[in-house]
Amino acid sequence: MRVRVAILGCGNRGADVYARLLAAGGAQVAWLVDPRPARLAEVAARHGLGPEACLTHWEEFFALGRVADAVVVATPDDEHVEPCVRALALGYDVLLEKPICLEEAELGRLLAAEAASAGRVTVCHVLRATPFFRAVAAGLRSGRLGRLVGISLAENVAWWHYAHSYVRGNWRASPPAAPFLLAKSSHDLDLLRAWAGSEPQRVSSAGDLVHFGGSLRKLLPSAK
Repeated sequence: MRVRVAILGCGNRGADVYARLLAAGGAQVAWLVDPRPARLAEVAARHGLGPEACLTHWEEFFALGRVADAVVVATPDDEHVEPCVRALALGYDVLLEKPICLEEAELGRLLAAEAASAGRVTVCHVLRATPFFRAVAAGLRSGRLGRLVGISLAENVAWWHYAHSYVRGNWRASPPAAPFLLAKSSHDLDLLRAWAGSEPQRVSSAGDLVHFGGSLRKLLPSAK
């Protein structure tokens, strides 16, 4: 029997990436949730789903009980924790888009929900699974480069990506979106921990706002 998956959030990550990959791997995309009727219809057509399998809010989906085997949570950043907790309460395994949450207290709530559930959460820190970064990890593990004593990693965000997503796009303000550092560097932190093979002993951060100052200062009053 094919694994039945519900996609909560039919944006690029939910519908164009995870739903396509899951379907290509043999899973059945059985439910779609998104507030945009046109987008729901577009994605439903890809997977041969009728209107009865398309819902506009994740609360409608969970009200049905357990009707699938797993759930992909690819909702906006500030709506990751609640649907994930609801999914765990029904025993679903969850593929959770990063970032996990926007507040540390929410992380504790999610961890408690997972501990009490038969389901498990996998966070979409997908860079460690890409060929380039897998090759880096293999080189480190092999010992060919010697003993690991330090890692230098730069998050080079292209100017067009920054302008499109973080100045004009959906991630231009937090909340509702994750802060820029969390949105981008959650990948870096995951890679660093995976490569080092241990937890950090100390973390520090420094930064400043030197570009796009006028528009961002209105959105981020605490920014310098």
